[in-house]
Amino acid sequence: MKANFKPLGLAAAVAAATAGYAGVVNAQSVANNGLGDLALVPYYTTRGDFGTGLHVINTSAQTQVVKLRFRRGSDSLDAMDFNLIMSPYDEWTGFLSEDSSGDISMSTQDTTCTSPIFANGKFPLADIWRDGAEEGYIEVIGMGSPLSETMPIATQAKHARKGAPDNCAFVDMNFLDAYLGSAEDPRGVHNSMTTAGPVLDADGKLGLGVSVYGDTGDVLKVSWFIRNSEK
Repeated sequence: MKANFKPLGLAAAVAAATAGYAGVVNAQSVANNGLGDLALVPYYTTRGDFGTGLHVINTSAQTQVVKLRFRRGSDSLDAMDFNLIMSPYDEWTGFLSEDSSGDISMSTQDTTCTSPIFANGKFPLADIWRDGAEEGYIEVIGMGSPLSETMPIATQAKHARKGAPDNCAFVDMNFLDAYLGSAEDPRGVHNSMTTAGPVLDADGKLGLGVSVYGDTGDVLKVSWFIRNSEK
């Protein structure tokens, strides 16, 4: 089933999810063509045997930097967030679930660069934010796009070799304050992009390369589903 969730409140989304509801979220745009730079998934859940899948598509020929933010339903606190650095026409799919120990994590088999980097394809929710995070809503925010595909972050995130990005470790460093000499956020995630990230020069030496960003161009498409893993 496909649906536009703009008219739905959280209560309606909860009721729909009980029946295994799935939908396409229209990112906000002036043209109202189903593409945009912001999508709100009204409900996610990991309760019982349920888990929530998320699918983000970059429909453009430009690299896109996208923030995924999971807000818990109890108080809208930012329980988990990370950045996707999507190369042109890239697609990313992840699945949010809870294991037998009660730990919640986002898992993916995709190679799209993330910041922070997923260890073994899994990004865990920190214990400090765990209480009340079994359900909530998701924000998908297009933060920006490099003005040129020749800029360091674009070349490093591009799927160039055997379907894998060129250098996700370098991409990740664009988001780490610690790399630039300040204290690292203990949560490991940052809400703004730096303009300077690591790059190798012609002699193979590590230095800083500057990437300049502009608007996303309203090019993101987002869909989601809720699934009972037992049934």
